[in-house]
Formats: sequence, C-alpha cells, structure tokens
Amino acid sequence: MATDFVSPAVYAAAGQYALGFQQAQPFRHVVIDNFLKPECARQLVDSFPAHPNPSQLVNEFGDPNPKSAISDVAGLGGVYAELDRYIQTPGFLRLMEQITGVPDLKYDPHYYGAGTHENFHTAGLDPHYDFNIHPITRQHRRLNAIIYLNDEWQAEWGGSIAFHSNAWDLENDQITEVVPLLNRCVVFETTEKSWHSVPPVNLPPELRHKSRKSFTIYLYTDERPAAETAPEHGTVYVQEALPKTMRPGQVLSEEDYQKVRANIQRRHSYLRALYKREYQFSTHIAALATECRTLRRHLHVPLIGYAKPVQADSSLDVDGWLGAHLSLTLRLYKPALGVRLHGWRPDDEQRPIDVELVAQNQLVKRQCLNGGFTMELLFAAADSRDLELQIRTQTLQVQGGTDMRELSFIVDRLEIIHPS
Repeated sequence: MATDFVSPAVYAAAGQYALGFQQAQPFRHVVIDNFLKPECARQLVDSFPAHPNPSQLVNEFGDPNPKSAISDVAGLGGVYAELDRYIQTPGFLRLMEQITGVPDLKYDPHYYGAGTHENFHTAGLDPHYDFNIHPITRQHRRLNAIIYLNDEWQAEWGGSIAFHSNAWDLENDQITEVVPLLNRCVVFETTEKSWHSVPPVNLPPELRHKSRKSFTIYLYTDERPAAETAPEHGTVYVQEALPKTMRPGQVLSEEDYQKVRANIQRRHSYLRALYKREYQFSTHIAALATECRTLRRHLHVPLIGYAKPVQADSSLDVDGWLGAHLSLTLRLYKPALGVRLHGWRPDDEQRPIDVELVAQNQLVKRQCLNGGFTMELLFAAADSRDLELQIRTQTLQVQGGTDMRELSFIVDRLEIIHPS
C-alpha cells in the first residue's frame, strides 16, 4: 500500500482550498502551505537528485540554461518511488478533484515535462502557458501541482512562480508572485489563459552552490469541456518587457545592460525556433496539398446511374462533407435527362443555407435547414459524352473539437436520371 504523503490537515481543509481555487485571480489556483507530512517533505529534500554540473544544461532551444529535470521518478528509487506510487492512488487523485473541481483526473506515468526540477543561479522561465495535449496518451492537460523543496528561500533571490493576467499586454499585465518556500504546494489550472513565469534565480555570490528545487505533477483527463478545448499546441512563450525601473534619459548600469542584452538574445532564440518550426510546417502543408490534389483527381462521389466522375475541382471530403462547392465532369454511358441530389444536414443545425444545382445551363435553387433534403434538376436530353455539374452553397457549419473545416452539408448521393 502506498504511503499517504499529504498532511491530514490538507484533507480536512479541502473544501476551503476548493473555494480559494475557484476565486483566485488572475486564473484559478491555490497555494497550500505544509502540504506534505513534515517527515515526507524532509525525506524528499534529503534525497533530491541534484545535478552535478549545471554548466552543461541547455533549454529546449539549445541555449545555455542551468535548469535540470528528471522525469523517471520511479527510477530514482527510495522516497521518490514511494511518492510516485502515491500519486497514482485514488485517494490523491480524488483530493485534487475535490480541491479543483476537475473530475476524472488521470496520473501521467511518463511524467512528460514533470518530475524533479532544479533551477540554479540565472535559470528561469519566460511568461508562458503550457502545452495542452499529452504527446503520447493524447489526454488533455488540466492541472499543474508544484511542491517546493527548499530548506530556505528569500523573495529577493528570484525563482518565485509568477501568475500573469495577460503576458501579451506588456503595459498592463498584472503579476502575482508566490515564493517557493519549503513544503509549499501551488496548484493551478492549465488553459490558454494560465500565463505563468519564473523570474531568474539571483543568488548572492556566497550562496550560488544552492538551487531552487521542486517536484512537479501534471494531471490529465480523457475529455475536456468544449468551451475550454483549443487546437493542440506546444508551450507558448512571451519574452518579458524591459525592466519597469528603466525610464527615458536614464543611464543604464552594467546590470541593466546585461538584462536588456539577455532579453533580446532570448527573443532571437525563440524567433529562430519559431521560424524553423514554420519551415517544417510549410513543408508538411505543401506535401499535404499535393496529396489532396491527387485525391481530388480520384474523387469518390456517391453516384447512381450510368456515369462515372472523370474530373473534380471540389471541397468534397472523404467522409461526404461538402465545403462551398463541388464541380464535376461526369462521363455518361447513357443519355441523361437530369440529376437528383440527396443531402443531409445535422439535426441541431438551424441556420439555413442556399443550395444551387447547375448543369446544361440550367439552375435550380432551394433553401435547406436541418435533416435530409432532395433537389432535382431536369434538362433536355444530354447525349454528349461528358456532363458538367456544379453544386454551390455556403459554409456555415464548423465542426467541433480538433476538426477545423468549414462545411455545409453531407452529399448522401447523386442520382443521374436516364430515359426509361
């Protein structure tokens, strides 16, 4: 049976912490002091896996950044393996659910981005919000829980966790800081508004053998409310503005100059990474566009009659959904007197769309709501080998979740009317 690490007082006060979590600004969070039993916190501090050489550490962009992280928590053995077993228990997960109001929380066996974190002198994090989809399990990231393991820490040493109202708004961004004191736990939601940062650790010269230590837990759910669901993204960073102490006409000190220089270098590194990623995306998009053009040349249309599609310029997808238009060239094997379109729109779709069916210089038009519908266009007998056909409409429906297509209705089937 896993050791119960959390203090009984935290379980007893879970309702009070839940109220604080819901009311917190600039986004939902709660600070819980004396989170672990004192003896458990002591064991974690004494067994913390300190990194032997901070000068070798780099960030995700390959730039020097003296921050160490270990995600193989079970592999650390001892008290950390026991903590790993505890985090998986229903008791801990239900406690987190009770405090945050997020149901059906799931433990991450991979500790992707989580585990032990150690920040040495100068290490910090620019304002950011976190990735939202686990790259392996595909679950939704919902909560961060950070337990600080520093025997002593002072606010002037930096390294606090800072919550931002809006990191894009450099002039009006409101910041709340929480000092990383021993056995303090900070729990906060993961959304596209949960901006947070870690100001760089700034230790006095005689204390630079110290580091800011923490244990981080990310919790997930299989599903997420639609109103809180965004397209999958990585961590989004915003570099900080100039120090607020700087004013026009001021002579910069050496420290001020180095801060500005470091800030510009971080921006360069981030922009370089973004441009590299954009190039990769552009290459991938170009390959997909080529593949789409190939697929459209071999478009499968649900067609009934003595004809087959030989050319298409369309936005008819493989699941039958139509975008704004479908242009087809049909090869006729018997004369045709008309075409009949059978379509369907979702039952909860109340916005009307106009659908036009065009062939042989004839046009028929109708307004369609939800449910199934049929349109018929008759014309003088088409004896020519090829028949040009168009369907035109508007894209009013946007599918939910990760499906970002603009769509109109499902083409159930196209029926060619032949002489009896």
